[in-house]
Amino acid sequence: GFELPTEPFGGAEQLDWAPDSRHIAYSCRKKTGIEYAFSTNTSIYIYDVLTGEEIAVTETGGYDTDPVWSPDGSHIAWISMERDGYEADRQRLFTADVIWEEPAEDGQSFGLRVENIRELASSLDADVAGIAWTDDGSSIIFPAVVDAVQALFSVNVDDNAPIVQRLTSEDWWFGFDKPFGIKRTEEGLTLLTTYQSNLFPSEIVKVTVPDNGKPAYEPLSHENDAYFAQVGKVRQEKVMVKCADGSDMLCWVLYPPQFDANKTW
Repeated sequence: GFELPTEPFGGAEQLDWAPDSRHIAYSCRKKTGIEYAFSTNTSIYIYDVLTGEEIAVTETGGYDTDPVWSPDGSHIAWISMERDGYEADRQRLFTADVIWEEPAEDGQSFGLRVENIRELASSLDADVAGIAWTDDGSSIIFPAVVDAVQALFSVNVDDNAPIVQRLTSEDWWFGFDKPFGIKRTEEGLTLLTTYQSNLFPSEIVKVTVPDNGKPAYEPLSHENDAYFAQVGKVRQEKVMVKCADGSDMLCWVLYPPQFDANKTW
C-alpha cells in the first residue's frame, strides 16, 4: 500500500471530500524503494467510494498536494511543483474543470472526468499555500509571502483572464493564514482567519475587502491582551540592507521596551 498523508509533514489538507460525498480527492506518492526515497512526484487522484475506482488527475512533475473541491464540485484546485526531485520548487496554483457524467442504469459508473488543467496566479512570484474557495466558487483565496509578509491574495477561476489581486494592504505587517470562513456579499468579501506578527502570536481576525474602497481588519480574539498589558511595548522597523553583490535584503529590526536611541546598546 501507499501512505496518505505523505510523510513526514502531510496532514488532513491532502484529501478533500467532494460535495456529492461519494468522491475523494487526495494526494499520494505511489512509488517504492529507491524511487520513493528520491522522488517528490506526488499526484492528485480522485477515488470513488461506491465503486472503488479512481482516476489520476496528475501523474508527472513534483509535489501535487492539497486538493480542494469548489463548493458546487465543478472545479478542483491544488498546489503543484513543476520538477520531480526538487523540494524547493515554486508552489503553483492549479485548477481543472470537473465534468459530471450521467450515471449508468445500475448507478455504478465512476461518474466524472477531469479536463482543462491550467495554472492560475502564474504572474505571482511567490509560493501559493492554503487555498480556499469563495462560497460562490468564482475565486480562490490563498496566502503567499511577499516582501517578508504573508499576505492574502485572490484569483478568479475564469481561464480566459485570471486576475491576481492582493487583498491585504502592503502596510499591514502581519502574517495572514488560510481563511476558515469566506463570504461574498454585494459589498465585497468578508474573511475570517488567523494572523500574527513579530509583536504578537496568533489571534482570530476578520478582514473585509470591499469592491470599492480600502480593506480593513478587525481583531476578534484577544487571548494575549492581558499578558501584553503587563510588559512594555516593542517597536518594529522594516529596513533594507545592501548585500555584497549589490542586491537589497529586507530585514526586521525590533526595538525593546524603553529603547532610547540616544544611548549606546
